[in-house]
Amino acid sequence: MAARDPRNHTKHHETRAFVRAVSGDFVDRAFRLNQTMAGSLTILLALALLLVLITPVFSKAQTPPSLSRDIKSTELDKEVRDFLQKELALHLADIKSYDPQPAKVFGAGATGEYTWGTFMNALGAYAALSKNQRLADRDVAREIGKIGLLEYRLGGTRFSQLYAVSALRFFGQDLNSNPVWQGLSEEERQAWRKFLDVSAFYDPKTQQVINLPENYLGVAARIAATSYQLGLLKDRALLESVIERAARPFNNGGIFSDDAPPTGRFDRYSNEYARFVWLTAEATGRQDILDAVRPSLKEQMRLWWDLILPDGYGYAWGRSMGVVSYEDTLEIVGFLARHPEFRPAPLQQLASAYNRPQAFLAKPDWRTHCSWKRSSARTSRCFRRR
Repeated sequence: MAARDPRNHTKHHETRAFVRAVSGDFVDRAFRLNQTMAGSLTILLALALLLVLITPVFSKAQTPPSLSRDIKSTELDKEVRDFLQKELALHLADIKSYDPQPAKVFGAGATGEYTWGTFMNALGAYAALSKNQRLADRDVAREIGKIGLLEYRLGGTRFSQLYAVSALRFFGQDLNSNPVWQGLSEEERQAWRKFLDVSAFYDPKTQQVINLPENYLGVAARIAATSYQLGLLKDRALLESVIERAARPFNNGGIFSDDAPPTGRFDRYSNEYARFVWLTAEATGRQDILDAVRPSLKEQMRLWWDLILPDGYGYAWGRSMGVVSYEDTLEIVGFLARHPEFRPAPLQQLASAYNRPQAFLAKPDWRTHCSWKRSSARTSRCFRRR
C-alpha cells in the first residue's frame, strides 16, 4: 500500500509557522558561531528565515552538490533583516488593540493556544537582532509587555509561558534595566509573575506535568531556568527539582524519551525534549545532566539526519506532522550550529538542509487551512489556497 504523504496533513496555520521559525532556539539564544568554523554561514544559521537559495538538501550517503551560487554574508544579513522588518511591521500594524484582543490578524485567526506567545517571542528576537526598539511606530518592549498581559488573561500556559519568558530575556537579564519590565506597573508585574508560574502545569509535589505528555517536562525546565536567570523564580530547590525530573529519561544511558509511559511513544518530541534539557542544564551549570543527555543527542541527531526528507521535512511520523516538521529542521540546525559536537554532517550540508524548509515557510503566496475531521488514522486534513 502506498504511503500517505504526512506533509498534506497539518494543524498549524502559516502565521504560527512564521513566528515560530523566527523565534526558534537558535534565535532565542542569539548564538554566535565560532568564526573560524562558521565563516560566512554565521548569519545564515543565526536567523530563522532566509530568502535565498543555497543548495539542494542531501543525505550523508549522497555526494554533496556544488553551491548554486555564492552568497556573501552581508547580502544574507540585509535580505533577512529587510524581510523580517517588513513582515513583523505589517503584522504589528494590523493589531489595533490587545484589550479587547483582535479575533484575526490579516484575516488569520488569532485565538490559537500559542498564537500570541509565538508572536511576542518573534518581536523580541527581532529587537535583539536588529537593535531596533521601535517597529511600525510602536515601542517593541511595550508591545511585548501588553501581549504578556493578554496571555495572562487568556490563561496561557506551557509554550505560551516559554515564549513569553524568552521574549522578556531578549531585553536583558537585569530586570532593573529591562525595558519590558520597566514599562509595566507593579500590578502588571504581578500579573506577569503569575503568568510565568510553572506550577500552572507542573506539580512540584508529584514531579509530574498535569495531564500532559512527559515531553512537557522539558518545557517546564526551560521556563523555570529562564525565570530563575531573570530573578522571577527565587526557589533554587524548585528549579533543581524540575531539571532533575526532566533529565530522568536520559539517566543510565537512556537514548529516546518515552513521553507516554508505559505505552511507548517516540517521535519528534524526543529530539526536542533532549534539546530542551540540554539548554536548561547549560543555563544552570548542571554538568552532570549535560553528561547524561550527551549520548542521547548524538544518537538522535544521527537518526534525524538519516531520515530527513529531500525537501528538509524533518519527521515523517508521529505527532505534529506538517508545518512543524519543517520548523523542526530550522530549530535543529540552529542548535547544531551552536553545538558542533552533535553535528551528524558538516555545517555546509546542514545549511543546505536548513535552506529548503525556510524557503517553503517564507513563501508569501499560500495559505494553509485545516479541517479537523478525524479519520481512522487520527489525522487532520488540510489544503492550500493560492
